[in-house]
Amino acid sequence: MGSCRLCLVEIEGKRGYPASCTTPVEAGMKVRTQSDKLQSLRRNVIAVHLRSPLDCLTCPANGDCELQDMAGQVGLREVRYGYEGANHLKDRKDESNPYFTYDPSKCIVCNRCGRACEETQGTFALTIAGRGFESRVAASENVPFMESECVSCGACGAACPTATLQKKSVIMLGQAEHSAITTCAYCGVGCSLKAEMKGNTVV
Repeated sequence: MGSCRLCLVEIEGKRGYPASCTTPVEAGMKVRTQSDKLQSLRRNVIAVHLRSPLDCLTCPANGDCELQDMAGQVGLREVRYGYEGANHLKDRKDESNPYFTYDPSKCIVCNRCGRACEETQGTFALTIAGRGFESRVAASENVPFMESECVSCGACGAACPTATLQKKSVIMLGQAEHSAITTCAYCGVGCSLKAEMKGNTVV
């Protein structure tokens, strides 16, 4: 929590712009969530996040990307930071999992995938390895996903706001056009699930 810095707020009587997700509530606290200054700060934060994944038009998550949506919400209309300087664009993809790929060049290190793996699934397969600019999502001490504790549940991909963890079917077939409620046939419990489809093909 607190790593994406998009929930910055102003608190009356306190210095700086703390992240609301990591700030404990206090009696009598007066919080401002919208102001010109906060909008400007959030725009700058998004510009920094967009420094690596500048390929929106060819990205498989184009049109279904929270980072893209947030850039629109804060009014970001140009990318100030380009490919110059250090970046992660040449980081190798991990395609060892049969269902999804991990593309570190698109990662904004928000750790939502790690929290989903830990808190939703209880698998503890993901963590943040490295510090500062070298921080990256890693599976069990930097081994490939399929050699880690990963059970391919998909919770990490569902939580990912970019195309860092992307379903291989979406990469091959494109975004879903509609969905249908069906029943999972994996075991005898009979859980219902939403199948996302493109025409009659499950994506």
